[in-house]
Amino acid sequence: EEEQVGLASTSDTPAGVGQKAQQSEKEFPLHAAAKCGDARLVWKLLQSGENPEVRHLGCTAYQVASSKDVRDTFRRFKAQNPERWNYEDAGVPASLTPEMEAERRAKKAEKRARQKTRQKEKKAAEEESVAKLNAEEEVAKAVAEAAQQAARMAASRKSRKQSGKGRGQSQAQAASSEEALQRRREQMAAAAERRIAALKDSARQQQLW
Repeated sequence: EEEQVGLASTSDTPAGVGQKAQQSEKEFPLHAAAKCGDARLVWKLLQSGENPEVRHLGCTAYQVASSKDVRDTFRRFKAQNPERWNYEDAGVPASLTPEMEAERRAKKAEKRARQKTRQKEKKAAEEESVAKLNAEEEVAKAVAEAAQQAARMAASRKSRKQSGKGRGQSQAQAASSEEALQRRREQMAAAAERRIAALKDSARQQQLW
């Protein structure tokens, strides 16, 4: 009976390397905390002397940890107490030092910055595509209007030619109308190009921000 009590608790066993890892069918506190994902309690238990080498149903506390935060807690403890336990037997991998964590945070920040830049570039490309499409639609509309106007003018010239009246006046009006339509097409195309250029400039400024 005394032997069974000793297997279920580590409080009477001195902490240190070389201590024989215990096994029990009764779950140890460190295993329970690791399985529940309570990183703060895991840290307290490790500091109080709970042995991470002990196994419950063949697994160490690290091996049953339910979250990355808990696993990192074991690694942080190993970094601060490298000689306290046989961490290889405990299944705890490389130590997690403050420098390593700072590097990890820097990489995450860099990754977020790249994602943000890609999102801005994607948004700018979409806006440019929409603006280009709108500009093309406006130009197409202007061309269609010009074609309709030209058709009306051609019909008018034909009518005047058949009547034999106002031929010179009709030709002058037709030439004037065609010139006006050409100017309108050029103005609309130039306006569309300016909008596209403005969107490109705005996208470049967003990337600089």
